Amino acid sequence: MQNVTSGKLSKIEASSRTEFDLGYGHFKTTSEAEKQQILEERNSSSTNKATKGILKILTDYIFEKKNMPDVEQTTDTQLPQLLETFYAEVCQQNGEMYKLASLKCICAGLNRHFKETRSLDIISDPKFTKANEIFKGSETNQKKWPWINKELSYDSR
Repeated sequence: MQNVTSGKLSKIEASSRTEFDLGYGHFKTTSEAEKQQILEERNSSSTNKATKGILKILTDYIFEKKNMPDVEQTTDTQLPQLLETFYAEVCQQNGEMYKLASLKCICAGLNRHFKETRSLDIISDPKFTKANEIFKGSETNQKKWPWINKELSYDSR
């Protein structure tokens, strides 16, 4: 034990201290750079790659529409409107609608991106209710009419 009056350790006390007592044991000290690296590496490389690919679908959509602001330039009030039209109009490059599982991946990837870059949850934030209802409508239509991919192909534009 430490001498209460002097605040110093005796020779016996000092020699009996363990690495844990000296701060080298159970808990480590992390720097801000290490914490940032943990955040960056929390998703697998395939998840990060998928998120980038999904974001590219949105940026390609914006580029094709020409009258919309860049996704990174949109304000938090413009983003719900952008997603409303995107969910209603998104389709594959060949003009066919995305399969239901792909639509869900697109939504999840966009949510992951906006959580990381803007701390916005586009699935549960009330600002995105209309966009999510449009997304659910697309999802419901595909469940009701599984042949919709063939009949509503956008190749005939």
